[in-house]
Amino acid sequence: MRVEGLERKQVGWLMRIGYSLMARRYGKVITPAKVWARIPAASIGMAFAMWGIEEVSKGLDPKIKRLANLRTAQMVGCPFCIDIISSIGQKEGISDEQMDALGDFERSPLFTTAERAALRYAEEICRTPVKVPDPVFAELKRHFNSTQIAELTAQVALENLRSRFNRALEIPSDGFCPLPAEHPVRQHAVNA
Repeated sequence: MRVEGLERKQVGWLMRIGYSLMARRYGKVITPAKVWARIPAASIGMAFAMWGIEEVSKGLDPKIKRLANLRTAQMVGCPFCIDIISSIGQKEGISDEQMDALGDFERSPLFTTAERAALRYAEEICRTPVKVPDPVFAELKRHFNSTQIAELTAQVALENLRSRFNRALEIPSDGFCPLPAEHPVRQHAVNA
């Protein structure tokens, strides 16, 4: 890891509250949060953004959100994000078989047409520069309304930020998901 995170005794009272909430949710303070704590205002802003996008927005199927997040983390090659999203995704209905096939979702019969449209869109958002082709967006609109598309866009953009932050700073997996290192969903992170 390139930048060490801050432990509870090293942060101010507001960050301690955040650490306590996180420990209650995840069973521990996750490693990226300890690094974000070095910039408290940004850390608090991220917490509100994540809460608004992931917890309050309920127009999009959670499974589709997680599939899009997981594909984003895979494309960026973030071990931490692949780990935690896989763990959450399993609880939200993503099967081990779908995780196995995620890198080849276009040809896999395990994904619905709506899931494929969302994953295709997520891949386009991850490219630099971002230029979503009209046919990809038209297919997305066949399955999702404007609010759901805005939510999916925010979700993938947020995951890009988290994954790129973690990847650049070489933040490792926190061991949330029992998938082995050779599992296909982890391959992009292993090979990146």
